[in-house]
Amino acid sequence: MAEILEAEVIEGGQLAAPANLLGEISFDGLARRIVAISEAIGEAQKTAAECDADDEALAAMDYEDLKRLGTSLNKAVGACEEARKAFNGDYDTPKKRVKNAYDEEVAPVIALRDRYKAKQAEADQAVKGARFGAMAAVYADFMEGNGLAELAEAVPFERIAEDRWWNTVAKNWSEEKTANNVVKRATEIVADWNAVKSTTYYYPEQAQVTFFRTLSLREVAEQDRLMHEEAARVAAVNAEVEENRAYGEPEGETGYDVVAEAEQVVAQAEQPGTYILCVDLTPSQYQGMIGWFKANGVHGLPMQTAFAGWEAAAKMVKAVCNG
Repeated sequence: MAEILEAEVIEGGQLAAPANLLGEISFDGLARRIVAISEAIGEAQKTAAECDADDEALAAMDYEDLKRLGTSLNKAVGACEEARKAFNGDYDTPKKRVKNAYDEEVAPVIALRDRYKAKQAEADQAVKGARFGAMAAVYADFMEGNGLAELAEAVPFERIAEDRWWNTVAKNWSEEKTANNVVKRATEIVADWNAVKSTTYYYPEQAQVTFFRTLSLREVAEQDRLMHEEAARVAAVNAEVEENRAYGEPEGETGYDVVAEAEQVVAQAEQPGTYILCVDLTPSQYQGMIGWFKANGVHGLPMQTAFAGWEAAAKMVKAVCNG
């Protein structure tokens, strides 16, 4: 049986504690304070009208006039503030006493109201819990009835439960309609699970893991594609690394012998001969020839002669070389 909450009736319907405040508050005094505020505002507005000036007039105003009129405006605003504060000073004390008395008198009513609210929240939660349990049973019965108890364990009802199925105390909530929605969602999960098992993925086991994590065929396909692309990139990088490694390492089990390689190259190279070139060259051509010699490993001693042309130089060389 539901707990009966008894309401405490507070007779009188008035603030008993501050009732004597009516004799303490000077309503005439408050009225005079309000009149004083109105008068201060009127004087301030009058001063503002006398001092009114646009930006151009202010810019052209004499400094002494600017200072004098500014002081008048400042005094007018100050008088308004003093009148307002005087009213607050007279009004704040009774206001605070009324608030304290109000809080004291209304506290039992607020406490009773809060007890009602707590009991209502408890009752609402009981209704929601019962609806959740009923729909969870519908889900379990459907899965077990189709031999899918293990799938129901992998995808519990909490994973698919929508708030509108249970998290409500609305009177128009229909158990039959909600049960049909639960069965419909369960059927979709079964169909999607069968699709995952029958589809050819690059990574079938990971596809199943992704499905149970997301319950989304789109996510399964997307994750499988991304994993395949990433694996392809890794394979390409590894292949490139192996290719570079194979290119840089010598064949055989022994280490790379630089000296032996150099000796083999020398042995296979053509044996050099000694030549004398007699040519006519400009200075730039001469420098170009020297550069080519150096770049190609040609060793020797280039010399410039005083002969009139290469023919005369060649004739002299032949005479010397042939005796």
